[in-house]
Amino acid sequence: MPGRRACAQRRGQQDFAVALPFDAVETDDRAEAAERYFAQVYGLPWRGATRPDEGDFFPEGDRRTFILDVKWTPRDTGRLVVYMRSRVKADIYVLVVGRDWLRIAGWAWGFVVRQHVVDLGYGPCYAMTQEQLQPSVDILMATFGYVRRDR
Repeated sequence: MPGRRACAQRRGQQDFAVALPFDAVETDDRAEAAERYFAQVYGLPWRGATRPDEGDFFPEGDRRTFILDVKWTPRDTGRLVVYMRSRVKADIYVLVVGRDWLRIAGWAWGFVVRQHVVDLGYGPCYAMTQEQLQPSVDILMATFGYVRRDR
């Protein structure tokens, strides 16, 4: 199966990875690793590389329930960033942080994320600091019937 980057390029989607200390392919690989980590922690089926206009997870393949999009940053104090040009309009965003060791930093409802417009130097985007995120992903996932499996 072709990777996410190849799928996005075939569909003409612009590369949003900016100002990261890795090349584009490594950035994409690390973002996929963050998604796999989140899936393993909560026992979610990970669908692998997704189409650029889909979220990363929805329970049992049911798009009508909710769309969850996992965002990744290598920076310990990094923000959850969603580009306005993004085709994904997720119901829930989760931020995973780290380079070698990953941790789930928090989550936010999509409508809340879309209220935080900032310019980080590359044009306007939606962004929330880790302090603005809801800290307990466990409670959120439990409401959908998923329990953390790494404890």
